[in-house]
Amino acid sequence: SGIKGLAGKALTPAVTRSFTTAPGADLISPTVTGASPPSGFRGVGTNVAPTIVFSKRMNPISINTSTFLMYDGTTSQYLPGTVTVSPDRRSATLTPTALLKGNTEYVYYVSGVTDVTGNSLGSGGYTFYTGVGADTTPPVIMTPMNPPSGSTGIAVNVTLRFLASKAINPLTFNNSSVVLKAGSTVVPGTATLASDLQTI
Repeated sequence: SGIKGLAGKALTPAVTRSFTTAPGADLISPTVTGASPPSGFRGVGTNVAPTIVFSKRMNPISINTSTFLMYDGTTSQYLPGTVTVSPDRRSATLTPTALLKGNTEYVYYVSGVTDVTGNSLGSGGYTFYTGVGADTTPPVIMTPMNPPSGSTGIAVNVTLRFLASKAINPLTFNNSSVVLKAGSTVVPGTATLASDLQTI
């Protein structure tokens, strides 16, 4: 309270916020646990909005258009856009103002961002290459699959394999993305997405 603007007008209404501390100090720096598009990936749609996932909750004030940036790898020209932080503060997305150029190298990175406590994240960049145009169609699972649907006599140690029609955003894929059931009983297992982002 008691804060005034440059013109002398008082801040109104007064703001009250609360928080609860953890048992001890947080001295661990955040890290990047995921990025999409992945570094080095080619054929990315020109309408892509790069996303970075963090290992812990971040200070949303520190993540903005000055700290989450993208530039054209051929001209080194930075691109205007908007930055949004997820409600859980564990990821941020950069949405370019205009479509990217086709068949072009782009680099995106964060620098100078911190977690809630103030621990800094080390900077690092991710390079990708666009395809010929925007990506407007969803991926589908192609046939045949392994094992084929309806097949019999399959060994109990089989590894299931599926092929998507196009690259899958790895940030949306996790162990619950694929469910195997014997009747109504869920069979435990591990789901992985290959480096081509299409093989499951």
